[in-house]
Amino acid sequence: MYLLWALLLVAGVLADVKSGALVGVWIAAGALGGAAAGGLGLPPLMQAVVFVALAAALLVVVRPLAMRNRAAATPTPSLLVGKFGTVLDAVDEDLASGRVLVEGVPYVARCVPGTGPLPTGSVARVCGVESGDVVVERT
Repeated sequence: MYLLWALLLVAGVLADVKSGALVGVWIAAGALGGAAAGGLGLPPLMQAVVFVALAAALLVVVRPLAMRNRAAATPTPSLLVGKFGTVLDAVDEDLASGRVLVEGVPYVARCVPGTGPLPTGSVARVCGVESGDVVVERT
């Protein structure tokens, strides 16, 4: 029975890593609960009940709270206009191939046309957002 719980644990973690939807983690937690129930000597049917109850409770109660907090923590790029950031990867003016760290979040970025590339480590000001990428200029 422990092999089943281990497989469910691994499958839950991998599903969550792949999807990021905060569903697999509850399956993994339920699997841990089932394994713990087995460690206490409960029969397989009771282990399954613990698994289902724990996974369902976490999914129904905790997931909505986690998703709400996750959505609230994701900044909207258009609100970053006028803010300053640090260039993580050199920013080119033709391609959105560089990255800029603004308020602790990395964004794909490109320079304002005619300003030239920005080297790694330089400070840039966000002056716009186009197609989800930030447009930056040298400060």
